[in-house]
Amino acid sequence: MQARWYPVVFLIAVPLLALAVVIGTTQTLGDAERPEFAADAPPTPTAQPTPSPLPDPTAAPTPESTPTPTPEPTPDPPVVLAFGGDVHFEGILREALFDDPEGILDPFTDIMSAADLAVVNLETAITEGGVPEPKEFTFRAPPLALDALIGAGVDVVSLANNHGVDFGQTGLTDTLDAISERGLGLIGAGRNRTEAITPYSVEIRGVRIAILAATQVLDGFATGTWVATDDRAGLVSALGIERQYFVDAVAAAHEDHDVVIAFMHWGIEKEFCPAGAQISIANDLVAAGADAVIGTHAHRIQADGMLADTIVHYGMGNLVFYALEGPGTESGIFELTIDPETFAISREWIPATLVRGVATPYEPDPAQAEELAAVAEQRRSCAYLEP
Repeated sequence: MQARWYPVVFLIAVPLLALAVVIGTTQTLGDAERPEFAADAPPTPTAQPTPSPLPDPTAAPTPESTPTPTPEPTPDPPVVLAFGGDVHFEGILREALFDDPEGILDPFTDIMSAADLAVVNLETAITEGGVPEPKEFTFRAPPLALDALIGAGVDVVSLANNHGVDFGQTGLTDTLDAISERGLGLIGAGRNRTEAITPYSVEIRGVRIAILAATQVLDGFATGTWVATDDRAGLVSALGIERQYFVDAVAAAHEDHDVVIAFMHWGIEKEFCPAGAQISIANDLVAAGADAVIGTHAHRIQADGMLADTIVHYGMGNLVFYALEGPGTESGIFELTIDPETFAISREWIPATLVRGVATPYEPDPAQAEELAAVAEQRRSCAYLEP
């Protein structure tokens, strides 16, 4: 009877045992794959977006940013050129030169020094040697005279006049050496024709300027001995066949310069109106491209004005001269002002009077200004110039 239960028990026990193994295995795998959490840490909440604040209707509006404007480039100031008339150091001026070389020309130093370029007619040889030429008046001065001019702001001198070779070739050589040693600009003379006719060329704030000089006044003997040649030092003449040579030089300078100025020694002494020869060559120089034609020699102030589109001043009178009274003491400085963008040129006459031989500028009162304007208009009428 007992033997019959064994198979039955076996049949029941085996399935129960298998079920227990499956349940135990499942529990083990579940525990291994389940993530672990700290016993006391709550789950991290999902971040919510922060709402934008509503605009405040009472708040002032935020100004829009204005871009900083780019500053306009500052234009270059105008270029100022100053011109003075006849200069020598004879008579009372010689003594004054030795007494006070640094201060003798103080009366016009401020004007000349303020200009970008200052030019005068040096009507004297700078020498202690040489032999006087056979003529009525011969002028010479020591090299100290050049130091005084440089100290007064003068940059360029012209020797193209009827006194540049007053002491012959020796005096001229001394003059050229003294000018060169001091670095002073020179026009109208040189050690040969090419050097003499070469313009003084300079660029100032982008304006290319050329200044050339010639004389129409020479004693008869000097026309054959004072004029520069290919192998002789001398001056630039505007007489005879030399005239066209000078006009051609002005035309050549016009090709590669913005402003060309012809500095002339011409006319008749003590005359207020220009001579026919002055008017004739002035027209030739205008046709050649000169922007300004400026003159000396008459020892009187002659007319200034416009000839076509060219500024012309026929005579500036004396700048440093031994005249002590009369019309010879009427003086002045002629200024040209050049626009560096357009190259347009304006002009101004600064009146002066010689005081102990030196031009001393002055500010005219209304009555003087009216008188000066009337005189200028009268002189312009005989020069065929427009205001």
